[in-house]
Amino acid sequence: LEFDFTAAFANKDVKDAETVNFTGISISGGADAGNYTLVTTSGSGTANIVERPVHLAGTRVYDATRLIEPADVSITDRDVADTGLVGDETLVVGGAGWIESKNVGVGLTVEVDAATEDDPVEGATGFTLADGTNGGLAGNYTFVGGTHTVTITQAPVTIDGMEGVERIYDCTSVVELDGGALVGIFED
Repeated sequence: LEFDFTAAFANKDVKDAETVNFTGISISGGADAGNYTLVTTSGSGTANIVERPVHLAGTRVYDATRLIEPADVSITDRDVADTGLVGDETLVVGGAGWIESKNVGVGLTVEVDAATEDDPVEGATGFTLADGTNGGLAGNYTFVGGTHTVTITQAPVTIDGMEGVERIYDCTSVVELDGGALVGIFED
């Protein structure tokens, strides 16, 4: 014998022991199907709906800090089953995370929790999620189980105030330079 049914949660959002309603229960198949009658065609039970992991990724220019702010990253899809935002839901990322090294690099791991006393990063309060648009509820999502990375690119540097030094004609194109300062260097 086989049985078939339709099941649906009473609510779509994260919850422990959420009610599950079973309807349209039927039996079929096999030579013995006619020997049985189904006592009920509906019922209910419970199951948990757990948070869906989201991933953060982004790029920012080197700034001599390890702090990663919401403007540096966004929620991204990593083609990992049962992760990322559902449909066109959005969330708002707040707080701040941190990276192990301040230096330029690709795919650096972003720590989403607050920095610790053992490894302090000023302003790294931990990333947070807030409700977004199109039904995006922060309580339905979590950073736990997600992959969080950032790429740090080189900071642009310019030279300002450099001038050529006047000289007497000597049949060459050689020139001495005077002055000049690098602009865009960060203090450590």
